[in-house]
Amino acid sequence: MHLDELHDLSSKQRVKSLFAGSGSTESTKNKHMLIVRKTLAALEVIKRIPVLQPIGLKIIAKLQEIDSKLPLPYLIEARFHMQALRILTLRIVMKEFSARPSLRPTFNKAIVAYHKALKRALLSNPKRTDIIVLSEFVQVSYYAYEQRKLLNLANHGVLKILEMGKKAVDVLAPSNRVYIKQQKDIVSALKKMKNLD
Repeated sequence: MHLDELHDLSSKQRVKSLFAGSGSTESTKNKHMLIVRKTLAALEVIKRIPVLQPIGLKIIAKLQEIDSKLPLPYLIEARFHMQALRILTLRIVMKEFSARPSLRPTFNKAIVAYHKALKRALLSNPKRTDIIVLSEFVQVSYYAYEQRKLLNLANHGVLKILEMGKKAVDVLAPSNRVYIKQQKDIVSALKKMKNLD
């Protein structure tokens, strides 16, 4: 992957949407798709290397600039922040308590990115990418509930995240039984949080 490919793509696409631009040829669309796929594959590797994560976030910002209507770049950003959160949590397990103050801000960045992805996902007749966004948001909302003390999250914040998680799982559960248990877990967590609030 060459960053100049991504730069060329973003400069050509300031007016036209990446996948919905009128008048673009099939070969141009295929080239765009190839560049985006290569970029996403590179980002999957970069996110696992803490020292490279700032570079990865710059690349993600470029993807978001190319087409701000797609959920995928925001989903990738959220995954980056969640990976950073895992590393911080591991540092705390290893008794490196200086990492603790960074937990909540890092999680908040992940939630903001997930929320942006969720706003761009189709809730009626969701496609594969939309389902991934919805599914990950359900998981992260329950994670917020389970880890609220470690992350030092306010009850009203967790409640809001769970409410969004319920909307997401309510879209998924009717068409796939796999999500029924998660739906029950979210509903149960919501009840408990409402009693605390």
